[in-house]
Amino acid sequence: EEELEHHFQSMLAASRNGVKSATGRVARFAAGSRRSLMIPAGALDGPMFRNQKKLPRLPLPYLEETLEKFDWSVSALLDEKQLADTRKAIAEFKSNAGPELHAQLLAYHNSVPESNYLCDMWYNMYLESRDPLPLNFNPFLQWHNDASKTDQAVRAASLIKETASFYTLVRDKALAPDVYGSIPLDMSQYPWLFASTRVPAKDKDRLQTFQGSKHISVIRNGDIFSVDILDEEGNVLPEKQIYASILGIISAKTAPAADNVGVLTALERNAWASARDKLLQNETNRTSLHAIDSSIFTVCLDDSSIQDYSDGFFQLLAGDGRSRWFDKSFSIIISKNGYAAVNFEHSWGDGVCVLRMCEDVWAASAEDTGFASRVQGTASSSPTRLTFDTKSVKSEMGIAAKAFDTAIGKLKIRVVDDPSVSKSSLKKAKVSPDAIMQLTIQLANKLLHDRTDSVYESASTAMFRRGRTETVRPVTPDSQAWVSSMVDSNASDSDRLSLLREAARTHSDLTFAGAMGKGVDRHLFAMKNFAAQAGKSVPLFTDPGYIKFTTNTISTSTLNAKSLDGGGFGPVTADGYGIGYGIQDRAARFGVASYNGTAGDFGSAIEQAIQKTGALLAKR
Repeated sequence: EEELEHHFQSMLAASRNGVKSATGRVARFAAGSRRSLMIPAGALDGPMFRNQKKLPRLPLPYLEETLEKFDWSVSALLDEKQLADTRKAIAEFKSNAGPELHAQLLAYHNSVPESNYLCDMWYNMYLESRDPLPLNFNPFLQWHNDASKTDQAVRAASLIKETASFYTLVRDKALAPDVYGSIPLDMSQYPWLFASTRVPAKDKDRLQTFQGSKHISVIRNGDIFSVDILDEEGNVLPEKQIYASILGIISAKTAPAADNVGVLTALERNAWASARDKLLQNETNRTSLHAIDSSIFTVCLDDSSIQDYSDGFFQLLAGDGRSRWFDKSFSIIISKNGYAAVNFEHSWGDGVCVLRMCEDVWAASAEDTGFASRVQGTASSSPTRLTFDTKSVKSEMGIAAKAFDTAIGKLKIRVVDDPSVSKSSLKKAKVSPDAIMQLTIQLANKLLHDRTDSVYESASTAMFRRGRTETVRPVTPDSQAWVSSMVDSNASDSDRLSLLREAARTHSDLTFAGAMGKGVDRHLFAMKNFAAQAGKSVPLFTDPGYIKFTTNTISTSTLNAKSLDGGGFGPVTADGYGIGYGIQDRAARFGVASYNGTAGDFGSAIEQAIQKTGALLAKR
């Protein structure tokens, strides 16, 4: 952490020097988006945000540096002729459209001193997408099991109580600010965490938050309830009362609802916007929708059990599509036997904020081993069942259910737990765990498909004011040199080990550069958006090399945290993979998802790759 902070401060100085004034018009896109998602005045005041004004701005990289890094990175993906063609496109961009687009981007960056060149553009990317939220955007984070709370109502009530307590800290702006070591982190996403929802609208959704909410929404077998968890003064209700409300909903043992309104949130976004407009024509529907939208968060009480991480993947990622409300900022899902996870909508924020909540809530709940015995007994409860008139959207509900069932039916998953590498073994080997996991994925892809595909990994830029993420591109010339050595029977273990260490160092450097806002993807993404808004055709952005580079055939994310047993998400492309991974005390874990039927094969290739890597490291 000391080394990171030293590098951080050095990079800040460099980034400040890199942001110079520029002339040129600000694109229409930038001028419009500047107003769309600014944090309301006063929202970032108070103790929780005491570090906010101290945070540096996300730097805008130099154009030449970005193009040089892109050239180097894309070279690992292309053959000689393809690379020559892409380099021509890079040179053309550098001489023509690039400087003008960069100047416009810099002018916009300087025009939003409280934000940065990327932030609102990134929000808009999510909100303008018309793809359904489940499988495409919403991930899940699964908590560890709690041996003292295997009963569904007990686990749910405990998690609700602790999440409500966390909410009051956020509401009162009293939550201790996030820090990494001694480095303060951005807190601007927290106002969207609770009492918040994504509202479907034609062509572009919007985010909405609510003040003064005292209830949560609870979904059971498609029925939706409003349950108070705060009293009139805004204090968390007694735990017995929360438990009684949850137990009452579970004990009712109602049959699955005939009208599963929640399935509409799984629709293509324009279709859902149209269906929602129909629902809003009815006063009862308006009241029920408002209750869901304004709820502090959603709880899904599933009527099925989970046996292990692999078994729960589908249930926690998307369920049956009927007993979910995918628009909510986040939902807590609890299985019949007490497995629990958070499923969250991604447009409003990233994993840093959600993970902090997961860590704090899980720790408080797990430490309270006497909760189950304390909540037994009688207590008043008043859950309110929300009702809908769905005559106007019967057709849309049928379409939504069929589309969801088709999509989830194509998804296959494979979970790999392998002890060939672990936290302790990698610590002894003095190599980055994340680098080893990423290299293993690349080797697996080579073993299975004998090809090199673009891999996506995100790096948080929360060290900067209103930072979101930057892409780390793990496939590099160095990683490919190591992969090639592992399938070359003539390569020596000594050479392989040397190449492994070099590739791991390169990966760590790229991860750090990404966290410092010095990656490649976001800068190019922003210039591409400026060009599109201006109706300008730019050869670089239609170049096959650029398209391959930005096509996330293998989308990955690390899921390491004390509170988590794992997590998962869907693939980004029809023929690709979504891979969540983590390194544990005694094993490495990978959760592989795909639509192309090869998740199992890729999982087997990962087992081969991790065993080969572990054996190589043992020979150091």
